[in-house]
Amino acid sequence: MSFVNPYSFVPLPKAIARSRPAGHDRARPELLSGRIVVAATALTPLLIRGEQVGTDADHKVYDVPRRGVDPRVPGSGELYVPGSSIHGALRSLHEAMAGGCLRIFDPDFVPVYRQQAKTRAGWCPAVVSVMDREVTVQLCQGGDRDVVHVLVSLLAGDKGQRAEKVRSGACVKFNENAMFKDHGRYLVDSWDADVRFPNGCADAGEWVLHVTDTAARDPRKPCYFMAFRLGTTSLVVCDQVLDEFAVLAAGTNDLRPNVDLEESAFDDRTRVAVRWPPPTGRDPGGDVVGYRDKIDFDKDHHRARLQHGQVVWAKIEDNKVMALSLAQVWRELGAEPAGRRLNDGGKEAVGEASSAAACSDPEHLCISCRIFGAIDATGAAEDDAAAQRAYRGHVRVLDSAISAEAALTTHQLPPLGEPRPGAGQFYLEEPKAVEPKMTGRIPLRQWGSDADHPVVRQIRGRKMYWTLSRVKSEERVDPGKRAKTMSAEAHAFPPGCHLTIKLLFENLSEFELGSLLAALAPQDWCRAWSRVEAGQALGFRLGGGKPLGFGSLRTDIIELALEPSAEKRWLESEPAPADAGHADPGEYLGHFVSDVSSGVREGWGALANLLRVDHVEAALVKYPPAESGDDFSFWKQSQGILLRSRVEPLVPLPDPSETGAKQEINGHRARFLKQNEGRSGQRRSGGQVDHRGNWRTGR
Repeated sequence: MSFVNPYSFVPLPKAIARSRPAGHDRARPELLSGRIVVAATALTPLLIRGEQVGTDADHKVYDVPRRGVDPRVPGSGELYVPGSSIHGALRSLHEAMAGGCLRIFDPDFVPVYRQQAKTRAGWCPAVVSVMDREVTVQLCQGGDRDVVHVLVSLLAGDKGQRAEKVRSGACVKFNENAMFKDHGRYLVDSWDADVRFPNGCADAGEWVLHVTDTAARDPRKPCYFMAFRLGTTSLVVCDQVLDEFAVLAAGTNDLRPNVDLEESAFDDRTRVAVRWPPPTGRDPGGDVVGYRDKIDFDKDHHRARLQHGQVVWAKIEDNKVMALSLAQVWRELGAEPAGRRLNDGGKEAVGEASSAAACSDPEHLCISCRIFGAIDATGAAEDDAAAQRAYRGHVRVLDSAISAEAALTTHQLPPLGEPRPGAGQFYLEEPKAVEPKMTGRIPLRQWGSDADHPVVRQIRGRKMYWTLSRVKSEERVDPGKRAKTMSAEAHAFPPGCHLTIKLLFENLSEFELGSLLAALAPQDWCRAWSRVEAGQALGFRLGGGKPLGFGSLRTDIIELALEPSAEKRWLESEPAPADAGHADPGEYLGHFVSDVSSGVREGWGALANLLRVDHVEAALVKYPPAESGDDFSFWKQSQGILLRSRVEPLVPLPDPSETGAKQEINGHRARFLKQNEGRSGQRRSGGQVDHRGNWRTGR
């Protein structure tokens, strides 16, 4: 099934030019001040959220912004778009068009991944003890017969009638003579155990049950839970390990809002029901076969924390705890933070002009920060003296009244989760020539895989959504599951509504003014660049719901008025004529287009296509489609790994500077190796599978 991903990326220039801003101390005679008026018409519904209306928490409805509301009259008040909303959208486009910094960017970000199933040396099960804020782990005895795996059907019994006794951390006694070794691990073929639920930690020598989530397990294979014999060795867990555990746990469903879990309260702690077979898509899964610990949340520090008596896996090196995991196969951090992926070749930045990271020095700013303002959000050490490291912008956007001839439209919005930059097949540059490795190796999509050697892959660019002529808001929405899907209902300004955008600016150079005009009217920018063909339209994106096609606007500059110099303004006795100061926007657009750096211009082809209305076929724009009820099937089959029976190739995002037809992605890209096998069942000689899963003969 082919689809077009809702977003793509505008490439970053190799260097971000920075210089001293003009300042606000005086009106400089060589710089320009004045106002700009822009007429805007909505091509698709404009989603600007106002107040939440209604009282049902499971069914949130958002109104559009209104002012002068009479609480006695429903729907009263003047409709308007806040200037802050326009300011944010304008700045975002300006950064991409003029080569500004990445204002909203976390250089320390590292994604979290589900671990690959493989042998992990140095890990052992343990029980957590929390006493007076000190966290220790009591380790398994570590002998060959101190860990046993038990089928869930034996533990829970027929139809899960013993499921309430199958709890993580429970102490069990069973017939150890029933243990037998199979493929390197001990199993039992019968289970009639005595169960004790300790108030906290178990005692040394007891067998402790470990119940984990089954969601990622293969329902075609047997499912086991583990029990281990607790030893006497206890080790202190350092703060660094606890911090890393909190990062790994942050993205789990246990800590995500509006995710429904089957929770129960047992022995003074919250537990989550575990089913087998596991739920898939809309299939609720099989019977409840046990209860695992729910990840605890520390409200004081806004992070995950461990509980007294909780079962974990601990990585031990030199008698120290190096890492913690909630299951034998759980989650792991990628490698090389986002800040290392912004500079050419992954090298350290050579001066601030080389990095696309957010500006932090108010005396050394990119063009977007000089125009719209900047603040140093990096923070400071506790012993640092207070300092003002911000710069006020030179542009002020006024609130815009909006006229809607038709009634407001109402839309049921599907869930729009947070971005997933860990999907390296989309968010990182495509590796040149790297082959997927066998099971147990890191998939190529991951940060830190073989695709990051010898040169670390770079961030692909600035994320932007395709501009569409219609919205796709009702797709994949189940109105009966609003709480589960985090969907909401919202009112929107209808297509065809008009607003007049007014901006005031001061102390801008001709080049800076031209860049501002270009971002306000992309159609005029592209025409000045001689890249608009007859009948083509470029849109300005405003408001929420951009992945769904909301907020596509046609904008036209209807007035550019320049103020006289400060000397003329205050010393001339005669008032200026009504049309004084009116200027031609095309003159300043020409300055910008002709003087922009070649590095910034290299990204304009991709940017123009992303802004061009319906450059891609709107009907094909969707997030990777689900197959067999599995919302993540595409991501599993495009991660770049070589399995025993097939290749799951790395499927990169197409180049947005190409034609719309070339933006389509085939959702069935896995190439089974058996298709490339001879009759003998062996791989053909003289060839190999490349990083996209295609067989190459080597000729």
